[in-house]
Amino acid sequence: MLKFRDREDTEFVRVYWHDLNGLSVPGLLKEIRRTKGDFTAPYHMIITKDGTIHHIRNLEAVAGYELADNEFGVHILVDSISRDLMTRVQRLSLEDVLNDINVKYPDIPEENYYE
Repeated sequence: MLKFRDREDTEFVRVYWHDLNGLSVPGLLKEIRRTKGDFTAPYHMIITKDGTIHHIRNLEAVAGYELADNEFGVHILVDSISRDLMTRVQRLSLEDVLNDINVKYPDIPEENYYE
């Protein structure tokens, strides 16, 4: 895992929904390198359809520059079009991730968890 600068403050958690159309995480990273020249994805983690949690950046690190407010939050990508269309194992994995984040950053108010 690449080392990125740590955030000074953690104010929110944002979940993004994007269907990877069967692209694997290594395939996604290769596509990002090819099209954007970046070494990795801008998210802290990616949850694939099988529920696997792929840690892309340390939780304490800033997110990729192309994400809004990248220096102040945790950014999670879920391989799904929406929360309603997640697989059961994705739901369980996302719940686990959000619970872990809540333990690590208990001062983030509930209203600062965005989707």
